[in-house]
Amino acid sequence: MQPTRLPRADVAILVGIAVYALITFLPWSHERTVAGVSVFAWMLYALMVMAPLAGLAAALRENEEE
Repeated sequence: MQPTRLPRADVAILVGIAVYALITFLPWSHERTVAGVSVFAWMLYALMVMAPLAGLAAALRENEEE
């Protein structure tokens, strides 16, 4: 039985999430604030919203191609 390969869209999403998380955890994001909330918290909130949306978009696009 041959192993299945991860689709390119999924790999791109995983790499994007990893890079975004790496940028988020850099020290500069902890000290700066926007509207009284640290940039770190804003970036983590954005990741919490964007990551599932990107996964859903990739899954829907994959289903349309089949």
